[in-house]
Amino acid sequence: MGFPPSLSKYILSNTAEQIFLRGVEYAKQDRIHNLELHAKKLRAFVQGSERYEVEFRQGPKYAKGSCTCPYALNEDYCKHVVALAVAWDLENGVNLPSKEELAASCLKIDYGFGNKIEAIYRDPLHADLQLLAEASDYGSWTRPHAKIALHFPLGQGAQAISFKELRAGLKKIARLESRAGYDPYFCAGEVSALLSLAFDSVIQRAANVSLEEYLALLKECILFYYNTYLPMIDGSDGVWQIPFARIQLMFGDLERRGAAKEEQNALKAMLNKNIQGWGDIFEELKIQF
Repeated sequence: MGFPPSLSKYILSNTAEQIFLRGVEYAKQDRIHNLELHAKKLRAFVQGSERYEVEFRQGPKYAKGSCTCPYALNEDYCKHVVALAVAWDLENGVNLPSKEELAASCLKIDYGFGNKIEAIYRDPLHADLQLLAEASDYGSWTRPHAKIALHFPLGQGAQAISFKELRAGLKKIARLESRAGYDPYFCAGEVSALLSLAFDSVIQRAANVSLEEYLALLKECILFYYNTYLPMIDGSDGVWQIPFARIQLMFGDLERRGAAKEEQNALKAMLNKNIQGWGDIFEELKIQF
């Protein structure tokens, strides 16, 4: 197979429209240097924020573009690959795709998705937990993993929550790690959303429990968060911040509930004794008293 008659049209299905248009700008700004065709390889250097090496290789049934820029780690083509394809077509007198062809054939990317994710971290207490649970599947790279339904691990309503019910609900979350296909990275959002729902139930249903009961619930939530939840996920995307914000809220309620300084100090000592590797837990949670 030789290169397609129109290389720029050939790559549309793997290129977002905005990326394609930026690539056209690059080609028309003469950012492509040392363009060479050798047998089954079209190669050039494209000047962006840095100088990137870009090429197309001919396969038996396809032509494949690649680039040394960070964006090229995604499955869709970067503007540098587009720039090379456009430069090649222009050099050979081939018409570029029309606006109609771009609209019909380009890869569709939800550019508002990043804003939605930013909103989750900007206001974690009101985060869209369904989006958090599904976020990992929106990327261009994934691997087979268990799908975990989002539901309340603890009951809702006005009835006061018991320590026994809390422990049972948290155990259900812990058991997810043993589910077939569980993936610490791709399931992290789902687990974080479930734990956030559990903590939301505690916050809602602990409104009228005694201080003693509240301290017991709080201890269980914190110990689970640090000793069970964090080790079972890959939190490199920062999903841990969503349940963490709820922990902070629960801690912040201690003084309002009338917890004496001695009770707070006892809680601090217990947490630091039973949670290793995180330093002073109260300092970690930014609790001042």
